[in-house]
Amino acid sequence: MPFFEGRRAVNDQPPRFDGVTMIGVDEHVWRHTRHGELFVTVIIGLTPNRTNTVPARLLDMVTGQSKQVFKDWLAARP
Repeated sequence: MPFFEGRRAVNDQPPRFDGVTMIGVDEHVWRHTRHGELFVTVIIGLTPNRTNTVPARLLDMVTGQSKQVFKDWLAARP
């Protein structure tokens, strides 16, 4: 799934941040795109549920990969 299509699918889920108390961050690169490489920062919800398992869920994908990209993402959240 292309980056922008995936991001739209994630953004169409309004309660995606509900109950999130623990997050994980990873960086990814899509190679072989029409415009060269596309670097993204992926934010994942890792909050355990009642059975103390971690049902990881995609919270967001942001273009770019750096500490500043993640700091800006955090600053934009309540």
